[in-house]
Amino acid sequence: MARAVFGPPPAPGEMWSIRATTRFQLKAGLYDVGILDSPLAKNASGAQGAGGYDPGQDVWLLGAACR
Repeated sequence: MARAVFGPPPAPGEMWSIRATTRFQLKAGLYDVGILDSPLAKNASGAQGAGGYDPGQDVWLLGAACR
């Protein structure tokens, strides 16, 4: 599933830059269909710069439909 969403991994030693819109759209879609119960984190749809989205602070909780 990761390859379908994020594309192929980078070559060894290259950075894997995931667009902010991909992250936003994935979580929003999973939330909308009930797979996740956690809304988007602060700056989840923003640029991947300093002071922006912090994936360490994002919470992805399975929805009731998955329990």
